[in-house]
Amino acid sequence: MRNNVVKISAGSVGGIVAGGYTIGKGAEGNTVELSGTADVSGNIYGGYALHQMDNPLTGEAAAGDASQNTVKISDVTVKGEVYGGYTAEGTTSNDATGNAVTIESGTIEKTVYGGYTADGTASKNTVTINGGTVGVADSTESSDTVFGGYSASGEAVSNILTVSGGDLIGHVTSGYGKTGASDNTLTMTGGSSTKTVAGYAETGDAVNNTLVFSGGTSAITMAAQSGGSATGNTITITGGNPGTVTGGAGVTGASENTVIISGGTVSSPEDFVPIVTGGMASTGDADGNTVTISGGEVTGGIGIYGGFATEGDANSNTINVSGGTLDTDIYGGQTYDGAADNNTVNILAGDLNPEMSLYGGYGTTESKNNTYNMYTKGQTVADFAYFQNLNFYVPEGTTAGETMLTVTGNAAVDADTTLAAVQNSTTTDGTTDVSGATVFGGVQRNTKLNPGEYINLLYNANGITTDDTSYGTIDGLDTVTSAGFINYKAIVEKKDANTIVITIPKDEKGTSDTDTKILPEDRENAANTIKNAGDIIAGSALHAAEGAWIENHDIEAKFVPYAIVGGYDLHYNTGSYIDSNGMAANVGFVRRSQHEGHIDTIMPFFEYGKSHYASYLDTGARGDGRQHYTGGGILLRRDFDSGLYYEGAVRAGYLKGDFHGMIAKSMSRYDSGAPYIAAQAGLGKIYTRNRDSYDIYGKFFYTYLGSDSAVVHSGYGDSKYDFDSINSYVTRLGMRWTRDFDQIRSLYAGIGWDYEAGSKARPPTQAGIPQARPSKAPAASSNSAGRARSTIPTHGASTSRPPAGPASRKAVPSLRPSAITFK
Repeated sequence: MRNNVVKISAGSVGGIVAGGYTIGKGAEGNTVELSGTADVSGNIYGGYALHQMDNPLTGEAAAGDASQNTVKISDVTVKGEVYGGYTAEGTTSNDATGNAVTIESGTIEKTVYGGYTADGTASKNTVTINGGTVGVADSTESSDTVFGGYSASGEAVSNILTVSGGDLIGHVTSGYGKTGASDNTLTMTGGSSTKTVAGYAETGDAVNNTLVFSGGTSAITMAAQSGGSATGNTITITGGNPGTVTGGAGVTGASENTVIISGGTVSSPEDFVPIVTGGMASTGDADGNTVTISGGEVTGGIGIYGGFATEGDANSNTINVSGGTLDTDIYGGQTYDGAADNNTVNILAGDLNPEMSLYGGYGTTESKNNTYNMYTKGQTVADFAYFQNLNFYVPEGTTAGETMLTVTGNAAVDADTTLAAVQNSTTTDGTTDVSGATVFGGVQRNTKLNPGEYINLLYNANGITTDDTSYGTIDGLDTVTSAGFINYKAIVEKKDANTIVITIPKDEKGTSDTDTKILPEDRENAANTIKNAGDIIAGSALHAAEGAWIENHDIEAKFVPYAIVGGYDLHYNTGSYIDSNGMAANVGFVRRSQHEGHIDTIMPFFEYGKSHYASYLDTGARGDGRQHYTGGGILLRRDFDSGLYYEGAVRAGYLKGDFHGMIAKSMSRYDSGAPYIAAQAGLGKIYTRNRDSYDIYGKFFYTYLGSDSAVVHSGYGDSKYDFDSINSYVTRLGMRWTRDFDQIRSLYAGIGWDYEAGSKARPPTQAGIPQARPSKAPAASSNSAGRARSTIPTHGASTSRPPAGPASRKAVPSLRPSAITFK
């Protein structure tokens, strides 16, 4: 019987209503729609498949499948049951598949089935309840009200039940199977029910069923319930009032079930029922179940359980609390007759009631390797027991003297309820027993903790028993870094009879973080920048000045202006390395006077330059910054007709800069500024032969960069650093060959050797402790080669030769000078 449609909007029907009714042939695609003032006394069937008479030849009496049938109800009253699809018992299995029931409003006095089969599989059936009333409050009949899919003898698979409103008097189940229930889904966003279950297996297993509860009211809410085992079921609570909450309850076992609560109010008026349970087992084990609470409120009942077993073991269960308000005890795992081992309770955040208790593995025969991980502070509980591994992760922002967990010992415990046979049990005198346990603590690097100060990890005014207790720090969380990047090692110890703490010993001196080596490299680059300006003075600037004088050679005994701007890109090895690039400008006046046998040059000037640098350490630390300097000076030089010459220059000015970098895994910055003084002298001789000239020279450079105090800002706080002054002494020996092709074109090449002494940037000091320092090789060789073009312009612009000799003590820069003269 297929694709029939029945619509009733008024009147009364004394019997059943069926969209399609068949004997032995199955019912498919039939529809019943009831609305308005219609009143039906009998049952409603979208599709009804009844078994036929026994076949005299085969003995079979098949009913056929019921599939894709639909019932829609609005406003009407139905005194009987409602079936989307129904297939009766036969000698062969007959399935109920893909049937649907939708109830918008009205009253249904008995049970609603999306799909019903007497002996087959009920799968992919759907029930949607948006309003109305299902069931009769004072009925003495079955309390079952709504089923998505129901199999009286087989399995219920992948059925869907959605409730957004209505009053459901009784139990609501998405998939009910005699021998199993799997992959069924129930979503409740409104309405009310007595008991809400996604998957129910009477004798078989309940596997991978899912329940999502975001609104409405229920006294009991379960992802799965089974007469066998409950495995891999999940329940999520985001709002509403779900009553008690269970991931999976199985008679023979409950494993890998999950409860997630992020909102709503989970509560029960009963004082002696578990309020939240990941997995619950009667005669088997409850293991590997998880409860995660990040919001909402949990109150009443006798506790929150990762795993709960009556006659089996409760092992390897986990409870995670990262938010919400909890008003009941927490048990990682509990059993009335077995072992409770390897359970874990993680408290990351949330509000714990001071009257509640925290228990790890509450077992009658054994409690071993249960772990407590705490990531929050300021919590108080009545009792704390059955943990063998305690890990306290001190949260960021914790200060000296604060307490993470306080135990009052006010729990109602007596000798009859104390499990003295197992490790670390609760006590009758209010003390906390962590004998034989391991207690570890860990701190964030930016924790404000000084030597001699402490943070309380566990406190009980009644006392803490610590026989054979071992202490330690958590890997990677054993160091506190001060604002000055001084690293202190923390330890965990028992401070007194009542307190276990994490502290920095009074005699701990601390060590400078290796990343602080990068701090003085700002100063190192500053010194190099000033030295580079000295190379320009005796090189590019001097040649630009000479070119400007030649252009204005008709002016006797007067100063002629000149200007030069150049750029550079340098690489310095400092134990790590610095990359620096920037520009340098030199503007001044030149006067050259001819004397018998020699020419004297006097060159007062103003200098300006800026640079950007990036420094790198092997540890991963990096620093970046910008610097600029402003100064002035004078250069004097005498050139003899024989080719011999000597020169000298003095300069002074002020350099400012900033630093931004990663130190000890924290962004850090500071501003700096210091005066500088520099002097240089050189002696050389130029040999000329035809078109070639050979300049052999020796030079000495002195650079002084004044001391400075800077406040370094970082994630660890603000700290003042004192930077010592820098004195640099550099000697250079070199030779340069030049071939002139004509008055404006030439080819050159040069080689030089530098030796530097005393120029290391001393490490800054903080709190009297020197920081790490960079290092450089004192000697280096360099070479240069290129072409130069010199012109006497008629419009005021000229290009001068590059400097004679290396432009930097450590590397040959890419120096691109240009000269500008003024008429």
